[in-house]
Amino acid sequence: MHRFGTMDTTSSPDPRRRHPRAPVRFHVLFEDGEAFDIATVENVSDGGLFVRTEQPLVPDTIVYLAPVGEADEVIETVRARVVWTSAADPAGMGVEFLEPPEAFLAALETARARFSTQAA
Repeated sequence: MHRFGTMDTTSSPDPRRRHPRAPVRFHVLFEDGEAFDIATVENVSDGGLFVRTEQPLVPDTIVYLAPVGEADEVIETVRARVVWTSAADPAGMGVEFLEPPEAFLAALETARARFSTQAA
């Protein structure tokens, strides 16, 4: 069983992916030590997530991500690495978690559960 429960299996699995993805929608602050921005996370897996942003960072950039809760509070911060970017619709970046703390993974699990409940 994957940490994020039922995964989206409506499309064929991409052989480049190590972990299946679960659809979500929540805001995340991200910064690379020089600038910060807020964006929307659209899917998450055990290994990383997709951040929808018009200003993706360069691959291999180390980035710090902080999910924003319903009361606009920062939940937990995680260090990640930008793996790939896309200028197409949706523009954004795929990031890989680097030693995520349990509190961060628990916050993502909560977001996934909330999204699946809202989508039902």
